[in-house]
Amino acid sequence: MAHLADLEEEPSPWVELEDDAWRGLWQEYQDEFGRATFCQPLATEPAPSLTWDLLPVRDAGPPDWLGVGQLVCAVLEECLGFGEAAVFHDWVHPSSLFLPCCVPEGGPGENEAKVLAGWRDPAILVPRDLRFGLVASACESTLCVFGAPALRAINRLGTDALGPLMRRDGIGPRRRQSCEASG
Repeated sequence: MAHLADLEEEPSPWVELEDDAWRGLWQEYQDEFGRATFCQPLATEPAPSLTWDLLPVRDAGPPDWLGVGQLVCAVLEECLGFGEAAVFHDWVHPSSLFLPCCVPEGGPGENEAKVLAGWRDPAILVPRDLRFGLVASACESTLCVFGAPALRAINRLGTDALGPLMRRDGIGPRRRQSCEASG
């Protein structure tokens, strides 16, 4: 098996999963966190967790979108070991693996940042052992960060790219959601 350091080309940060593999990982996620829906990708926000409002960022336009995607990528890179992947679920497409260590220097580009920030579809990023996660709701325009490793990382990295804090451990206001994909 080749190691990432031995590859001549830069590998893609996205790795497609076989049908049985992604379906099994999706089921494990739902067994742990409840039945996810398009508008509620995290059925119950676990403790500890913090949820930020992304609507002001979304309304601000493309430069600010990039900051959210870069922050998501930086949190993952800090929490995962080199070469370790996060499982990416978005409810609409087959799940895949995301390797933040393979994102080109300078961070994700605009389109990739939109995917990581859940601009059109929910974005669920968790390690295989589900010890932490970042869940962006496209309908509610929020980013929930849960688990001690991710909360430590986001605290260290800063939250300037995000809107105001909305909920702590799932407690706080919820925005009325439309189940139409936002975009």
